[in-house]
Amino acid sequence: RRVHGALGKDGSTKRKLARAADCLMEYIGDWCFFSGTRRERQRGRHYLQWLLKQRKGAVHVDDLNLRDHTEDVHMMNLDPEVVPQIMGHKGSGLRTIEEDSGTFLFMARDGPDERLLVCGPPAARKKAEGLIQHAIHDRRWNNERNSYSRSRSRSRSRSFSRGRRDRSRSRSRTPPRRRSRSRSRTPPRRRSRTPRRRSRTPPRRRSR
Repeated sequence: RRVHGALGKDGSTKRKLARAADCLMEYIGDWCFFSGTRRERQRGRHYLQWLLKQRKGAVHVDDLNLRDHTEDVHMMNLDPEVVPQIMGHKGSGLRTIEEDSGTFLFMARDGPDERLLVCGPPAARKKAEGLIQHAIHDRRWNNERNSYSRSRSRSRSRSFSRGRRDRSRSRSRTPPRRRSRSRSRTPPRRRSRTPRRRSRTPPRRRSR
């Protein structure tokens, strides 16, 4: 099968598909060879075909022939709000779940909706579904925490603005303080002009 560009960085894509299909895969030129039982080779070939379809555009569920994959593929229904959180930046979220669970994940369109397909052995699929549910729960919890913090900040800003208005009103109603006249009319202290008396010592007489 011609598989131009399906190797991945350092062979990561090939290892991902082989691990999910539970078979051996080896690329020679633009061809891929599968080793394993008939069922394992079929899974590996179909996973590779689905991966190559994503390179050309959106993948539709009706074109995947999932009737032959009732034992190794599970389709999850996700809310449109959580899809960006699960996908991550350029699919980094899905790649992380694939590495941790040993599955092959991709999005497919089912009419107007999108479905997440989890491919792999039963134990690996169960682990991947648990990681996905955990990510969805974390996103909802973060949204609730952010909304709670925003509401608290708004209430604080409102109370602060009310306090400032009340203080400004009380200052406007309070008459200004008057300085005491006694302090203003107190004359400055004058220095004493009494001259100092010099001691008049009589001159000393010379002895004859």
